[in-house]
Amino acid sequence: MEVQCAGKGLRKMQLRVLHLDDSVHTFHLSVSFRVHATGQELYASMIERIHLLGSDYFDLEYVNDEGMRCWLDHDKPILRQLSPGKDLVFRFAVKFYTPYPNLLEEEYTR
Repeated sequence: MEVQCAGKGLRKMQLRVLHLDDSVHTFHLSVSFRVHATGQELYASMIERIHLLGSDYFDLEYVNDEGMRCWLDHDKPILRQLSPGKDLVFRFAVKFYTPYPNLLEEEYTR
C-alpha cells in the first residue's frame, strides 16, 4: 500500500488496476474514501473509466496472503480484503465466458 500526503495534510492512497492489455491505471483515493470504499465502488469507477457496457463478464481479482487469486467482494470494504502492508494491486480479468461472443454488442467486451 502506498500512502502519500497531497497538500494541506490531505492523505492519499494509490490503488493500481492492471488491464487485459497490460496497461495500468492508478486510482488516487483520499483516506476518507479508502476507509469506507466497497469493492462495488472501485469496480464501478473502473467500468466508468473504460466505458464498458458488458461489465457482467469481468471483475477485479487480487492475490491473497496464501498466493491464491481471489475475486473482489463487491459488498465488503476494499481494505478488509487485502493484507496490511501489501500493495493495492488488482487485475481486471474475465470472470464469465459466453458461448456466443458474436452476440455481444460491444467490441471491447468481445
